[in-house]
Amino acid sequence: MIFRRLNIVILLIIIFAFGLRVFAIDRTPAGLSHDEAYNGIAALEVLHGQYRIFYEINKGIEPLIIWLEGLNFKILGIGPVQLRWVNVIAGLLTVVLVFPLAVRLFDRRIAILAMAGLAVSFWAVFISRLTLRAVLLPPLLLVTLYFFWLALTPRLSSQTNNPKLTLLYFAISGFLAGVTMYTYLASRFLPLILITFFGYQLICRKLSRQHWLGALLFVSIWAALFLPLVAYYWENSESFIRRSSQVTTLPYLLNGEFEPLMKNSL
Repeated sequence: MIFRRLNIVILLIIIFAFGLRVFAIDRTPAGLSHDEAYNGIAALEVLHGQYRIFYEINKGIEPLIIWLEGLNFKILGIGPVQLRWVNVIAGLLTVVLVFPLAVRLFDRRIAILAMAGLAVSFWAVFISRLTLRAVLLPPLLLVTLYFFWLALTPRLSSQTNNPKLTLLYFAISGFLAGVTMYTYLASRFLPLILITFFGYQLICRKLSRQHWLGALLFVSIWAALFLPLVAYYWENSESFIRRSSQVTTLPYLLNGEFEPLMKNSL
């Protein structure tokens, strides 16, 4: 009975989250923002078979959102609503995928609260209704962390006795982490999160030889997928730092001006 009620609550949260993300999507926000227009133009290129590893438009865009929008155009036709459907789905997946990770890290109560919070949070709803590429980072990050933590902390004795299963989880996580690098520039901080997870287990002395082998497998797969984008950044270093240099407060700090850093930190 308890599990049945829990499933009903989860289903209601998902339905409500979906409603917030699709209600009047053709009218609200009204028209396309300049960011969405840039994406739409690039997606039309994809529709005609012109793929890029990085799009220099609009101060630089990682390609995954453009590829998916181009695919959406091919399936559903060309239009503003079709463009936004990618974000609607990605935003809803974020709500859904936070549950298994939160359960794995904490418990069902916290997982339900996390889902409910994401369902109604302004930033989560906002970014699910406009074609901004950052929407792809949370769902991919959540599932990457889920498999990574699953590899580090086996839940069942069968996994403990099956090293191949641990390596499989590391491999899946490495693949997803590699794909995540093609979503948004904040994905560059992904390694720091994973190092924190791994370091925590190291401090707790819960790492085995299999975990180190898995970590090596993870890094190999992640690096192989990320390499094409790294190569592009290597040849076009300005593309790598352009957006971050526009928002960083480091130049002010080096000049002895602490106020911008304090304001941003606050």
